[in-house]
Amino acid sequence: MKANVILIVIICMVLSCSVLVSSCEHGTRGADYNLTCRLDSFLHKDSVTLLVLEDAYNKLRVCGSATSGDGVFVFSGQIDGPHAALLRFDNDSTTPFYFVLEPGTTSMTLGTDHWRVSGSPLSQVYQSMVAQRHDIMTQRAEVWKQYLVKVNDSTLKRGTEQSLVERDSVLNDSLQNLMVQWMNRDDAVGIIIRQRFASTLDTPHQRQLK
Repeated sequence: MKANVILIVIICMVLSCSVLVSSCEHGTRGADYNLTCRLDSFLHKDSVTLLVLEDAYNKLRVCGSATSGDGVFVFSGQIDGPHAALLRFDNDSTTPFYFVLEPGTTSMTLGTDHWRVSGSPLSQVYQSMVAQRHDIMTQRAEVWKQYLVKVNDSTLKRGTEQSLVERDSVLNDSLQNLMVQWMNRDDAVGIIIRQRFASTLDTPHQRQLK
């Protein structure tokens, strides 16, 4: 009787371990992704490394490297869901390119001052944020251009100076609020924006982060 009880316990332990191993393997495998990255001729990069940010550990993990003579780089593998990711070019000699790596097929084209992505909805969301930020930055640059022109030709009056400074302050506050809004997103897009822009927030806006 005692031997039968021991045998039953051993069988249960084996079955439990089998279920656990199967579950871990399924979690590790995740879903397939296929990524094709095309660089325009002005970038002249021969090698690209794909990395993802592991949310639980806040560490980068290398997913693979690719070389190409025609500017087309292809990556494939498996991932357990959308992750903040980046591409590093030619042994980190260029600023990395951030995007969201998702299961499925993603195609992107990168240029010196533009990028397009298809097949990754969250990357397109991130791209819309970049466009909003760029628009505000462009407006601020125009304000300071007007300021410098008037300074250089000695036509800057006190009222005009105050108006331009206030305009820049409003734009800066709008930019900071936009960044806080995006950084507080609970997804891969929010992670990327925190990685890239958290240091640009002033103290009052840093306190608004979740």
